[in-house]
Amino acid sequence: MATLPLPDELLSLIRECLTEGRDRTKSRRDFYNLSLSSRTLRELSKPYLYHHVITDEVRLVPLVRTLVERTELARLVKKLDVMGWPTPCDGPHPKDLEFLHHSYVPRAI
Repeated sequence: MATLPLPDELLSLIRECLTEGRDRTKSRRDFYNLSLSSRTLRELSKPYLYHHVITDEVRLVPLVRTLVERTELARLVKKLDVMGWPTPCDGPHPKDLEFLHHSYVPRAI
């Protein structure tokens, strides 16, 4: 895979062409294909590809492993959907999950 010495203005135009007024699924596929063509274009594509990650239970463990090992990718993830898991609309009420918001502090022995 080669690196492309493209000016930032051209990279910005490529990103614009792939996102403005386009269906998100098609844009995602285009960014994925673009990411396979060169290191430079892979770096351009990463923020778009990792912003909203959609996975299933089978791929969840490898995904989490990758995100733990590569924190620069984990920082890009803003939304994670696991197919087959409840969404906020059909999941438990947020009050039922309050215990998750409290940090665990071990007691001194």
